[in-house]
Amino acid sequence: RNCNEKSNTKTDDTMSTATTKTRSRSPPSRPRCRRRRKSRAFVVQILCLLLLSLSLLRVCDAKHNEWVAPDGDVVVVTEDEEEEENASFKNAKEKSHYDDPSTLSQLFDWAIENSDRDKLRAMAKAMKTREEEEEEEEEEVGDEGNKRRNWRSEELLEKAKNVRAMLDQMAMHPSEVEILKEITEKFTDGSVDVRERVRALERLDEMVAQIDLAFDFHTILGLKPLLMVVENESEVNEVRAQACQVFATLTSNYEKIQEIAADEFNAVSVLLNATSLAFEKKDETVAKKCLFALTSLTRNVKRLRSEYLFNGDDVMRGKLSHAKYLFKSSLMAPKSVIGDAVWTRTANFLSDIVINAKHRDYNNDEETQLMANLFKDDWTAIEKAAIQVKLRFNSPNASEREASANLALAMIDSKDDAFRNAFKSIDFEIDLISYDGKYPNDSNEFKHLVRDIQRAFKKNTHEEL
Repeated sequence: RNCNEKSNTKTDDTMSTATTKTRSRSPPSRPRCRRRRKSRAFVVQILCLLLLSLSLLRVCDAKHNEWVAPDGDVVVVTEDEEEEENASFKNAKEKSHYDDPSTLSQLFDWAIENSDRDKLRAMAKAMKTREEEEEEEEEEVGDEGNKRRNWRSEELLEKAKNVRAMLDQMAMHPSEVEILKEITEKFTDGSVDVRERVRALERLDEMVAQIDLAFDFHTILGLKPLLMVVENESEVNEVRAQACQVFATLTSNYEKIQEIAADEFNAVSVLLNATSLAFEKKDETVAKKCLFALTSLTRNVKRLRSEYLFNGDDVMRGKLSHAKYLFKSSLMAPKSVIGDAVWTRTANFLSDIVINAKHRDYNNDEETQLMANLFKDDWTAIEKAAIQVKLRFNSPNASEREASANLALAMIDSKDDAFRNAFKSIDFEIDLISYDGKYPNDSNEFKHLVRDIQRAFKKNTHEEL
């Protein structure tokens, strides 16, 4: 009791002191401290709950993604594998739902009960009609496709037949290049009959008139055998003459072939030798054709004339002097020695060179004074040439008269007065004056040419003034 009483007294004392103390304090300070303590405790409790919930979620996820195999191993299932399993389960569930006959029949009955039956019949009829139309279209398209296939196959067969026919024709009719080769083999073969060789050359002359075939003939190396026939002295004259004709046609107006023939095959020397040999044998046919080939080769290319025919320097001998001698001799030769065709060809060739050189205003006198350089103050040769010009000027052949007039103008219009004096000595001026009355049907160009010759006689004289 005493102890209890003491304790009670102590508690009473303490309570009294506490009350006194509390009373001594200010009343508003006590609730604030309590509130702070309560708020702190509440925040701590919430944090503990959050940590506990996070740990529980992790444990649940781990348990959910793990399972124990029969052998005791723990197998972890990833999120992707879980999603795939869920999707497969969902599909299987939907499939089982749609495959259920009772469910499908219920849906079908519900759709029929809640729809317009007349409208359904119209839709079914329209669908049936559309299917029938599509079948008919497919049948028509199939028929047209078969027809097209048949038509294409027939067309291909027809084209194949045409191609075969063309190939047969090509085999029967060789190409132009093959024909050129056959002709070349024929005219170069001495064992073939002369008429066949001449006919082959005549056909070749017609073909090489085309520039494409002319180059093809050069491509198959036909120039060399052709010139070999021209150069061969023992060859038949008819074959040689026709070979010269082919060469003249081949090189006429084709500058590239002219240069190839002159530079690579020495054609100028070959033709000069052949022409001289024909003059010696007095074979007018071969001489005329050879001269024709020579003039055709060098007519349009000044370089070939200056290098192979006419050179201002007389130092070189051989083919250069050979050409001058050949032309000079042909102009002086009387009709009994040389034919009219050969003389006309030579006169036209020389006069054309002079006239063209004057029209082109060449600075040198190599071709403008060709006649003076050709005769070189040889009075006897000039007089003989003037006589031949006068005789042929009075010829009934118009081409011969024109050739003689052109040559007379080239000779008289040169710087050498010997030509003018020679023509005056044979009274050529009288022939010019009496020309109008003899041949009134000649062209006006030829009449102008005669007047030019008359003016050339009066050049640099008092009468000209």
